[in-house]
Amino acid sequence: MASLTVIIPTFNEEAYLEAALRSVQFADEIIVVDSFSTDDTPNIARIYATHFLQRKFDNFSDQKNYALEHATSDWVLFLDADERITYSLQVELKHAIETGKHGGYKLDFPHFYMNRFLYHHNNKVLRVVKRIGTHYTGLVHEKLHCEGSIGQLKNPVLHFTYRGLEHYIAKKESYAWIQAEQLQKKG
Repeated sequence: MASLTVIIPTFNEEAYLEAALRSVQFADEIIVVDSFSTDDTPNIARIYATHFLQRKFDNFSDQKNYALEHATSDWVLFLDADERITYSLQVELKHAIETGKHGGYKLDFPHFYMNRFLYHHNNKVLRVVKRIGTHYTGLVHEKLHCEGSIGQLKNPVLHFTYRGLEHYIAKKESYAWIQAEQLQKKG
């Protein structure tokens, strides 16, 4: 039987983390890699996760690759703290990893914003992969690489993207700073 590790990177995610962790309790292993949160994130993670790791944040790829080094399952699902796995996706996911038809699977991520889910045709992201041969590259909009063909699962991950307009602006601003630092390093 194929096994599954869920990896969730965090920083001050107490508002969302518990719901995300509850949605993945079916997994064989749950790894939370935290960037030294100053809220209740570590305590919440320790209740639900199999492994709680802390690492200084330098970029998203390095955080996820660090957690990946600690994963032991055949398959890995990368999830953010503001995302939820539905029961329908759980069933579909278990079937997909058991058959192993592809080396990875893209998932659809409708965004919950202003009290509704927004569906975009180009919002399919590779997040489920065979652990062996997998790694991330890139700093902000990191890219996941895996061996083998890529399939698409039908059931979506529910993404509670922004808590409101103020959170939306703050998130975009933080991404802009990271991208500016990346460009500055390139010259």
